[in-house]
Amino acid sequence: MSPRRRRSLVSLAVVVVLAAAAVMAGFVVVRDRLPIARDAAVRGAASGAEDDEGLPPAGRTGTAACTDPVGHREWRVSWRTAPSSNGVVLTPTAFESRATGSSAWTDEGARDWQLRWSGGTLLSPEFGSLLAEKTSIGTLPELARQRIPVRASPRYVSPDGACTVFATPYGGGRADERQVAVIGDSLVGQLGPVPGPEGPNLVAAELPRDRVEVNGQGGRRWTQIPDAKPGLDSANLVMTDEIRGLRGATSQVVALGTNDVGWVSQAPDRQQFELRKAWVVLHLSPLLDEVEASGQCTVVLTAEDRDVTYLQGNAAWYAEAAAEVNDLMRRRAAEDPDDDLRLWDWAAISAAHHTRDRESWFGKDSVHLNPTGRQRYAEEIAKASSLCQ
Repeated sequence: MSPRRRRSLVSLAVVVVLAAAAVMAGFVVVRDRLPIARDAAVRGAASGAEDDEGLPPAGRTGTAACTDPVGHREWRVSWRTAPSSNGVVLTPTAFESRATGSSAWTDEGARDWQLRWSGGTLLSPEFGSLLAEKTSIGTLPELARQRIPVRASPRYVSPDGACTVFATPYGGGRADERQVAVIGDSLVGQLGPVPGPEGPNLVAAELPRDRVEVNGQGGRRWTQIPDAKPGLDSANLVMTDEIRGLRGATSQVVALGTNDVGWVSQAPDRQQFELRKAWVVLHLSPLLDEVEASGQCTVVLTAEDRDVTYLQGNAAWYAEAAAEVNDLMRRRAAEDPDDDLRLWDWAAISAAHHTRDRESWFGKDSVHLNPTGRQRYAEEIAKASSLCQ
């Protein structure tokens, strides 16, 4: 038997043992491929008349929806706009859902939803200009009392945490240009305007003719942790709900993975490291299945993959896990027959620019970006978005 064949068999045996161990530990292990029907009618956010910057003026009504292909449910928010001293504001008028394929909507206004909106930027000496997000939880009557500026991109997370309904995304650009959605963790959250809190975020500055929605939140992941609580709590750990809510854009760019791999690197011993790595790989695969089946052109970015000490985690384990997760994304993008799942290799692009390199793009914590890195990351995200036209 050749050495390569022997290594393959050993690797397969390890995966089988780890998957079995994960089940014994109480983990829910999903199949490698999720049978999701291809979505022939991608539905994303907003409907209704818009002004010349792509946002609804005062006195308008509209609806927005988000579809969960795993739970086979569609969630809908109806809204109206009004004038205020803060500009045009939006309030919800109905929360509803229906089973996929059904024509009848069910009132969901008595259940708790989470309202999120962009809260401007926060200036940090270490991390730069951070995109901020504000949140509130309540029923329809409670959230209807909050008048959110349409420019703040109000969005509503469904009670089960599966979908985020964006009411007025892609503001601040020309209504006739393409829509670009960028979804990620705190590295994307670092791409606020430079040098100060005014002006467009760095990605929008790189794409001045496009309508850009950038949603980057610290700590977010591709995959849930094993003991995550269901519902709104779980939605605050991952970006699955935002990915579903922003389908329908011309280009969707997803930049996640650092926190998944970082969690793996924090394992207390080698056995737990292998279990965590298997968990992330096994649960990332069905998420990529969903992206492929959505009919949405989506570009995934690989995560930084070396010289990373993630919150006192093991740097060698981080590199090992990142290589496996990134290789999975590279392979799945290369194998997608419909070319809906595409890849931009940030790990390869940034490989010679880590903290010990002469021209570093990363800060002292080895995870987040320094000023040069923030600019380069925004440039690479803008280039990645051009893969979808």
